[in-house]
Amino acid sequence: MKLGKASSLDLDARAASADLYIYDVIGAGFFGGVSSAEIVKALAEAKGAKTLNVHINSPGGNVFEGVAIYNALKQHPAEKVVYVDGVAASMASLVAMAGDRICTAENAMWMVHEPTVQNVEGTADDLQKMAERVAVIRQMMADTYAKRTGQKPEDIAAWMAAETWMTAQEAKERGFTTEITKDEVRVAAMAGPALAMLAQYKHAPERLLDLATAPTTAGKEAPMADPVIVVSKTLLTHLGLAEAASEAEAVVAVSTLKDVVSQLVALTGKTNPAEALAVAQGWKAGAEQLSAVSARLAELEKAAEARAVDELIAVAKREGRLAPASETAARNVGAKAGVVALKAFLETMPKFAERKEPDEGHRTEEPAPIDVSHIVLTAEERRQAKQAAGSSPKAVADFEAAMLKRKQERALALATTQDAA
Repeated sequence: MKLGKASSLDLDARAASADLYIYDVIGAGFFGGVSSAEIVKALAEAKGAKTLNVHINSPGGNVFEGVAIYNALKQHPAEKVVYVDGVAASMASLVAMAGDRICTAENAMWMVHEPTVQNVEGTADDLQKMAERVAVIRQMMADTYAKRTGQKPEDIAAWMAAETWMTAQEAKERGFTTEITKDEVRVAAMAGPALAMLAQYKHAPERLLDLATAPTTAGKEAPMADPVIVVSKTLLTHLGLAEAASEAEAVVAVSTLKDVVSQLVALTGKTNPAEALAVAQGWKAGAEQLSAVSARLAELEKAAEARAVDELIAVAKREGRLAPASETAARNVGAKAGVVALKAFLETMPKFAERKEPDEGHRTEEPAPIDVSHIVLTAEERRQAKQAAGSSPKAVADFEAAMLKRKQERALALATTQDAA
């Protein structure tokens, strides 16, 4: 059962034993790491094991993640046999204290030091409170080491303050390991953040850095024999990949991300990727704000045009140039072709003389309907319609229909007046 390439659990049902590998930074982060949640889940799956073999090759990591892993191991009912295959540094050395037996490879190393806090900001009071919390954590670590090793707390505190590195023999003499394995174990080379953390320690031995970057070849092999690139679930999630994504897929995603960052740097003129991203985000925010302003302006312009159409139609109706029957056609012209086209359309219309109803005592028989179907637009009128309506065929057709209707209404009105005369 695999938890990922940084940590794994192999369960042998016949021997009722389980092998747990912690070969990475303690605590999951953007670039990988072994989380306490992963370890707890693995231990739950191995609840029937009588022996739990815990293999460690880690530069340390998050204090509270390390404490959680230590406590989870201590609470497991199996006999815990810890194997330090490469290095147990910082919090990894505290995790190792959970072993009932602690075995260190002859070429492996240990390191204990005081807890550190990075990227801290705040007032003097904030920093003082942080210092007090760090002191509590330091004492907790010292007490854990002292309880397992049998050393005096003041000696432990001195070793922690000095960032003390120990060979397998030195670790045994000081009680950190119960035995030394003579066969060298081939371990996975540390990658990325794990190696970077190891290199940041003040007194890290050169030979340990060499061991971390190239696996040994002598002696027996551990199950994680080949050098690996850590691909954690956290990293895959940040890259937008599925948890089951392969190392090759992660490499492609990272390469793509690297190309994007390079383009951002070139585009913004910033050499620092973080600064380039900040500039790009500023541009994005500005573009979104501009888009919102543009949309609002479009709404205001549309509303203003609608009011202008209403005003033109109202004036035309008051002046008698737009009959009620032609209002819908005029509004269609305004909505589709715009205010300018509507204005041109209305200006071509003479005043419309509405028929007056005869007095009640002088009603006459209704005249026969007058046929105006023979009245059509001239070529010149069609040209004017096209010029006023623009390039839209639909707008031109609506404009022509409105002009024709108005022309037929004028002819009908004229014919009716002549008949009345």
